[in-house]
Amino acid sequence: MKSVKVFFAMISLTWLAMSFHVAVAAEIKIATGSKSGVYYPVGQAISQLLKAKDIDVGVLSTAGSEKNVDMLLQGTADLAIVQSDVLYMMSRANPDESYFKYKEPVKALRGLAALFPEHTQILVRADSDITGVLQLVDKQLYVGKSGSGTYKNATDILSSFGISKNDYISYARDISAKKAIELLLEGKLDAVFDTSGELKINDPGFKGRLKMVSLNKEDQNRIKKNHPYTSFKQVRNHRGEEYGVMFSRALLIAGPEGADVEIRHDTIVRLIEILIDNLEIEIQRTGKNIETFTTGSLIARGITIDLHPAAKAYYQEEGILLNIRALQLMALFLFLMLILALLSHFGVNWKWSIWLRFWGQNRFGTGWRRTVRIWNVLVGNAFAITLWVLFFILLLAVIAILSWEDQYALTHNVHNRFADLHLGELLTWLITFAATGFSQDLFPHSLIGKIAATSIPIIGLGGLVSAFIYSNLKRNQRTDKEARGAHVPRLEDHVIICGWNDRVPALIREITTTNRWVKGRKVIVLSEHEAEKPLEPFGFIPGSAFFCRGISSDYDKLKMVNLEKACCAVVMADHHKIQRGNLRGLYTAVALRKTRPEEEFKIIAELYYDFNESRFRYAEVTKLIPLERVSSYVMAHACMNPGISDLLIRILSFDESQIALFISVAEDKNILKAVKDKTFNDAMRQLRKQNILLLAVYRIPEKGTEHAETELDFRNPSPYFLNPSAQEDSQYMISEKDSLLIIRSNIADTSLEQAWNMALGQNLRNSERRLYGATDEHLLIIGRGKEIRDVVSAVSNSAQSIISISMEENRETEVAVFEQSGTRRLIEKTTDFSLKNLEDLVREHRDIFAKVTRAVILEVSPTDSGLEQEDVIHQDDAELSYAIVLRDLYRELFEIDLHIAAEMRADVNLHLYHDIGIVQPIPINRIIELILARMVFHRGLVSEFFLKAMSYRPDNYKVRLEKQSVATLSEKLNEKLVGTTSGIPSYFSNKIKQLS
Repeated sequence: MKSVKVFFAMISLTWLAMSFHVAVAAEIKIATGSKSGVYYPVGQAISQLLKAKDIDVGVLSTAGSEKNVDMLLQGTADLAIVQSDVLYMMSRANPDESYFKYKEPVKALRGLAALFPEHTQILVRADSDITGVLQLVDKQLYVGKSGSGTYKNATDILSSFGISKNDYISYARDISAKKAIELLLEGKLDAVFDTSGELKINDPGFKGRLKMVSLNKEDQNRIKKNHPYTSFKQVRNHRGEEYGVMFSRALLIAGPEGADVEIRHDTIVRLIEILIDNLEIEIQRTGKNIETFTTGSLIARGITIDLHPAAKAYYQEEGILLNIRALQLMALFLFLMLILALLSHFGVNWKWSIWLRFWGQNRFGTGWRRTVRIWNVLVGNAFAITLWVLFFILLLAVIAILSWEDQYALTHNVHNRFADLHLGELLTWLITFAATGFSQDLFPHSLIGKIAATSIPIIGLGGLVSAFIYSNLKRNQRTDKEARGAHVPRLEDHVIICGWNDRVPALIREITTTNRWVKGRKVIVLSEHEAEKPLEPFGFIPGSAFFCRGISSDYDKLKMVNLEKACCAVVMADHHKIQRGNLRGLYTAVALRKTRPEEEFKIIAELYYDFNESRFRYAEVTKLIPLERVSSYVMAHACMNPGISDLLIRILSFDESQIALFISVAEDKNILKAVKDKTFNDAMRQLRKQNILLLAVYRIPEKGTEHAETELDFRNPSPYFLNPSAQEDSQYMISEKDSLLIIRSNIADTSLEQAWNMALGQNLRNSERRLYGATDEHLLIIGRGKEIRDVVSAVSNSAQSIISISMEENRETEVAVFEQSGTRRLIEKTTDFSLKNLEDLVREHRDIFAKVTRAVILEVSPTDSGLEQEDVIHQDDAELSYAIVLRDLYRELFEIDLHIAAEMRADVNLHLYHDIGIVQPIPINRIIELILARMVFHRGLVSEFFLKAMSYRPDNYKVRLEKQSVATLSEKLNEKLVGTTSGIPSYFSNKIKQLS
């Protein structure tokens, strides 16, 4: 009996213990934040509302969002208020994430509601000069408590600008945001980060004493690039001033399924209803100034984790959460009907009708025939197709508007008004808008939503579109003929390119420029190109370039390309013209001049063989580009003035940030006012105030000063006037009849200095990296034929010594050393020089090659004139091979990385050149392309000037391209150059040796 009593006593105690556990667990615990923050009073407001409904809630003060997640996972809290971006990152945690201790995604938590948006505010004193994030470097900052959402947001923003913990002084004491703001106002802090639903700048206690660091669009894109989950919005202070801020949302979430206290589903529903109806009013009683509360679909859509099942069911039932599954199924049905209608239109329907008739009659009798007739009405005519297309597109538009407007509302924290409409209302709105074009005070905000809403009226234009089908077909046929060269449009004031080589595509792009300073021109290419549609692969601007198949010296073909109305012609050195001594190019020039004898019509020609120069001049070619000489000019400058080829490309191209222009003084009233009746130096100083760099004055040629337009050297006297300090007429006053060669910004609202710095960066400003003393150089030059002889001749008087490896046409190779004194010493003479010979040569004469400071590799592989268009990728293979051998040899023998400059004909090889170790790739073809293109504009004087300025020949009297230091330029301008202006080097200097 006693044992029975003991047994019942134990049962009773166990039941009491269980009852006690349930009673204790019945209290719902909600984790919030610091008592001085916003989360804690919000938690108290929720507690008060639920207690009024007999739901007991205890409010826990915590360190912040990360701690709240910990408590939910450990079961010490049942609900929590968490920052949305913190929760998002924790739900997608990875080993590289440094903010959280969890290295695996936290997936178990469940969302209940989005409460209100929180703004990440960067607060500074009202009198602070801090206006940007980068100004926070080395400042005393408060970035929030460790583990809080504020801390994470502050770290995200600072790290996006490259600011690490070592770049600022973090206030180490554990204080609240309110206390931090007080320290900020006392001058003990420079800035305070605070993520809160309250805008502190509108707090009555701080009004007028604080301001925020606004994040502009560039800042926002920078942060979003590193942290794609971030969102931004504009907020206003009490004076109406706008600030760009990062924002997240305060979320109410529940613990994992199976927690110690599993909150009943009906309790969850009651909780959400209370929050929607009463939370905003209850918060006002706490005295917290939360700017806005989340409403509408954002209550559910603003949550960054999966919804609690009870919450999801409630939101869908109330229409708060968008459910487009039914609409998608309806769209699928309409799509199938559309397919059936299209198949019917193409003659398949009759087979289905027969099958359907027999199938129905066997089951439903003769009455089935009526069903078949209805089927034929639905899918058997053009009207039915139009109807199904309309229904399908209408429904797609509705789905697109609902989906994208919902996404827009989420990312911009605005209410989605379309979510409040049912399908019938949406269709009515869409049809009314399509019919009237009136937005009814309701129109999508998202781009896709706008497209969907406006695409319906376009459908109504279907009949009109069909009317153009025939004309479009005809146009396509004409376009196809034009691409094949069988038809050429009648153009006027266009450029005719005669011939084809690998420079033509880039030349077309430059001539058809859309640059604001230069009027681009249309182009017709007259060539015997073997490709079916030679211009098609290059993707030129539609209607800007055309092709005519034929021989360029054929008078009928020249008439076909409307030579009579062309502004100029460019004769290219293609393989047909190179063969037989470039005579075909000469014949083309003769035919062009015979047809257009007037002096205003320009003929620009590439000269492949110098011995034909006099013949081309006799054919009255306006501008002649001797390819070998230009190549040797550029390569000589690569030896003496590294970086000038880069400069030429940047100022001759129409697409770079600065541009060289030739303008009349009277053409621009601002320039006229700045330079008229002023000396060169005074004009230069005045133009610099307009962000213009003056290079030269071109005076109207007087008798005896005219230049032959095909000459590539300055003569004396000359119409060009520059660097007057070394000239007798240094006091010449510029008149409105003169013209100017200038460099100015090619970007709207950007100064020349800014444009220059954007384009050239540190490369041209870093003298240690780019500037060489030519007199200290020991050069190794490898090349072929006349080009290497010209280059060696140009630089032999400047460099300390030159080792020349010259490969001649007769397959002989001479290796010689040129001293600055003028002596020449032959080292070796051989035939069929190869890479192995180069290696043996360096090893054998190690003492000579050890002095080399820079190697220059010219064109070492002869051009195969039997090909119409060389394989551009492999054009530079020989030069690359020599560079690799030299690089490896100097690393092995002398343990140095030899500075190598090499001629480059294919621009696609640029990265390969750098990867191999060639410091100076010299893009010869690109420079020639730009020179040719500039010959078309400004009477060719821009190209002419730079070609003449590159000449090292004794005939070049006036000026030569050379690097000058900023100090020299300052002395010349008689003023100190500071700031970004000092980044602009001068590349022009008078010859040291003047003619007597």
